[in-house]
Amino acid sequence: LDTATFFAGRLMNFAPSFSLDMPPIENQGEEFSCIGFACAYAARSYQYHRDNQIIYTDNNDKFSPEFLYNSIKASGDCKIGTNYRSALQFLKNYGVCTWAKMPYSSTNGCSVLPNQTQKDNASSFKIVDYYRIRITTDNYLKRILQENNPILIAVQLDAGFKAKDNNVTWKTQQGQESGNHAMVICGWDDNRDGGAWKVMNSCGTDWHENGFPMIM
Repeated sequence: LDTATFFAGRLMNFAPSFSLDMPPIENQGEEFSCIGFACAYAARSYQYHRDNQIIYTDNNDKFSPEFLYNSIKASGDCKIGTNYRSALQFLKNYGVCTWAKMPYSSTNGCSVLPNQTQKDNASSFKIVDYYRIRITTDNYLKRILQENNPILIAVQLDAGFKAKDNNVTWKTQQGQESGNHAMVICGWDDNRDGGAWKVMNSCGTDWHENGFPMIM
């Protein structure tokens, strides 16, 4: 019995819709800092919220995309992104400080590196490990989500995805492609267009269903 069949068979009765309690949507602005938002702000903040059973009361309970992005990107150019492996290995080795300790700004210079106080704070919030998902059946991904784990993804953007239309499920390629973008799968809705994944983005609440687009 292969692993995908085994795990899918353990939990077949999924609710029609499900959503993790993610932190509030923020906006990365013009910087290519989506990895920082997906890994540090979305996923790490959710883990802290889950493991400590706290609500997102203030910026001491959420983590800084600025700390992570500025620490790992290749140069001072804010139009250069980075990758999941670098980000997650950094979180494992060094952690990430809170948003309160290093607030995000898309205008204050992405080359500003963390100071020692911020690094010391980050060391208290390391991750234990990270894993690449190689089985991508719907039931397997739903089981991961239902066990309260967000799923980091990278998507190839296109003109259809970048449009700000609300309540539209992103299904197929529409128009010119424009690079990769990091986001987080945080739920599903099987009633939407035959089934769709709920995704947390970092482009503000005025974009695609208050910042949580649905994709197939």
